Amino acid sequence: RSLGSWDSPTWYLDGAVHVADGATLTIEPGVTLKMGTENAGIIVDGTLLAVAPVDNPIVFTSVDDDCVGTPADTRSDAWNRAPCPGDWNSLSFRPGSTGSRLDGCVIRFGGSGRRGAVAATGTDVPIANSLFEYNLAALGSQGLDLELVHDKRDLGLSNVAFLNNVADMVVHIGGTLTRDAVLRDVPGLDPVFVLDRDLIIPFGTHLEIQPGVDIYAVSAGIDVYGSL
Repeated sequence: RSLGSWDSPTWYLDGAVHVADGATLTIEPGVTLKMGTENAGIIVDGTLLAVAPVDNPIVFTSVDDDCVGTPADTRSDAWNRAPCPGDWNSLSFRPGSTGSRLDGCVIRFGGSGRRGAVAATGTDVPIANSLFEYNLAALGSQGLDLELVHDKRDLGLSNVAFLNNVADMVVHIGGTLTRDAVLRDVPGLDPVFVLDRDLIIPFGTHLEIQPGVDIYAVSAGIDVYGSL
């Protein structure tokens, strides 16, 4: 079943929209989605298609972003509030979601909770011809295998720009290593690793952390039984 197409110039979200498994949400070129709370966003178990030409992009942004939308001053507060990084949550693609695509999108002021304005867990979401700017965290991933990532193309990114984000990419780590692993930089993205649950390195397993890698621990640590 489909949730249908959004082709109104500006939509306001004050919470999370859920695209269920088997459903497809298509967002038409020129649409602006303004998010009104830190929990606002789109949770995708099915398919999200947001494809537009670069001269008529789809915009995901804060309700306080008065530079876009019809009307631009969505709150009708005479431009008294300035948008901030992390004003809204994310486009969250969950395991099992398939066929999603972001092309010709502008994504601004998202990423509350440092989960990423676009967050994918266990699924691939191609992103092309798009701009991430002023996000608390632009991209987010859980359990990303960085040993398979040598540049942005390995992440499914094509002609994607990152400007003025607090973090271009956040990778959440934790749990038990099942094999040797390396935490390293991704050229052009400088990922931040967030340790939000204990990371266990078992006997016989090795974790290498390369120079320049940033790790932020949130009430968690690293238990080393193997080698670090």
